[in-house]
Amino acid sequence: AIFGVFIAVFKTVLVPEKVFVVTGELEGLDLLVMLDASAKMQKANTAQHETAINFAHQLKDKMVQVKKDKSKEKMDELQERREQEVNLLARVFEDMLNWFRGATSDV
Repeated sequence: AIFGVFIAVFKTVLVPEKVFVVTGELEGLDLLVMLDASAKMQKANTAQHETAINFAHQLKDKMVQVKKDKSKEKMDELQERREQEVNLLARVFEDMLNWFRGATSDV
């Protein structure tokens, strides 16, 4: 019973739950691709279509990479905030742990 009370106090007072929120925005992109469909461009029609398709694929790949980079940036920010947050238990036992590490390294 005493152990249960200790755990309850430990979880509520000594190590309270922390909620970190990280938000980010990506800019929207509106794009209009126009192709020349006149009679004089009939021979270049295939090249125009291939170029437009390649451009759209490259743009899509780049936007996926931008999202991944932004996500990694936000995850790094979250990890940094977590590392800056030191709980009470770590502060209480930090000196004892340092002493123990020093005592074991001298042996």
